[in-house]
Amino acid sequence: MAKARQFVVLALRIATAAAAGVAAIVMATSHKTTTVFGVQVQAKFQYTPSFVFFVAANIVACAYSLLALLVPPASPAARHVLVADAVSSRRTTLPGRLCTVSPRL
Repeated sequence: MAKARQFVVLALRIATAAAAGVAAIVMATSHKTTTVFGVQVQAKFQYTPSFVFFVAANIVACAYSLLALLVPPASPAARHVLVADAVSSRRTTLPGRLCTVSPRL
């Protein structure tokens, strides 16, 4: 059972790193040219701060997932990875929960 769990964790880490890496590469290398009122306008991710943040966040997620793969499961550092995973998941899900809370009337 422990081997199956380790395999699942390994597979999810690799999938997360691959998805975040591909998302960062696609956003960083894509550009679009369109015509607005007869003027050609080129769009890049650097023109919008939210897209710059998106690329940076995906790079950090990819790097974190790859670094977490290097930590052996039985080492004391594995506990720190587990805590970092819990903190990051709470940090990303809490703002959405706060937005959906409705006040009692």
